[in-house]
Amino acid sequence: MTLAGGIGDEDSRSGGKKKNEILRCAEAGCQRGKEEKKNKSERPPRPPTTAIMHATRKRALANPCGPAAAKSKSGGCACVVFQSPIPLVKSTSAKESILHSSCCSSLVFAGRAPGDTTIDKYSYDPAEKHWRVSTVVRVTHNQLEYQLTEFHLHMGGEHTLDGHKYPVEVHFVFESANGQVLVLAWLAKPAKVSAKQATKKRAKRSTAEALSGSGVISSSSSSSFFRHLLANKPVRIPAVGSHWNYPGSLTTPPFTKSVNWLVSSHLLQISAADLEALKPLSKRERPLQQREGRDIAFVAPRR
Repeated sequence: MTLAGGIGDEDSRSGGKKKNEILRCAEAGCQRGKEEKKNKSERPPRPPTTAIMHATRKRALANPCGPAAAKSKSGGCACVVFQSPIPLVKSTSAKESILHSSCCSSLVFAGRAPGDTTIDKYSYDPAEKHWRVSTVVRVTHNQLEYQLTEFHLHMGGEHTLDGHKYPVEVHFVFESANGQVLVLAWLAKPAKVSAKQATKKRAKRSTAEALSGSGVISSSSSSSFFRHLLANKPVRIPAVGSHWNYPGSLTTPPFTKSVNWLVSSHLLQISAADLEALKPLSKRERPLQQREGRDIAFVAPRR
């Protein structure tokens, strides 16, 4: 009996210990469950899919490299969200959602004198296919000052205006002290010259004119910019007037530099002869790119 009783007591004690351990584990588990529940309740609720997409898009628009863009070793962008060129329109439809402004333009030029845009010192770089500028021409846009570094042509025109494609586009490239880029752009339409006018103009050309400048006689039907460029004379940046303003990129490889674009609605004109003469000196065009939801403003300065 004693042995039996001892064994029973031991089993009873053992069972009690196991029961106590189970209770302690249950209490601990319960406590852990409460803590996990508390932690979950403290976490912000997961936003719905539309909110996530909106937030991702907002970050993408704020970050020119995109939310998942690779970074170069120098820490720069390996790609740009907003690319150029793009189609430009004056439409105010919801589809295009162009922002219109009739305020005075914030574009201010300064060369030798305020408003002076004359470029008398420039030289052609055949490797880059652009004209390097030595004349100091500055422009201020939205309180940031830029200096002209070069200008070049694209055959054909890159941007389209209200659905129209043009044969040539002129780009003046400016850069700020902190490396930001501003490009002023003009498209040119073919000059309309009748056969009679062309015959008269050819008759007036002299041998001296043929041997002057670069040896290329520019048609008087072209805008003065093209005429002076072909004759190696000082050129002037054309009047900007009404223009589109939007964020984009360079249109030449590697397309990674962010650019503040101002594309004039004022069209230059170029003759067929001048177009042919300038083709070997021009860059190729880049195809149109997607708008990607960016804001585009059409600015019509008050006079």
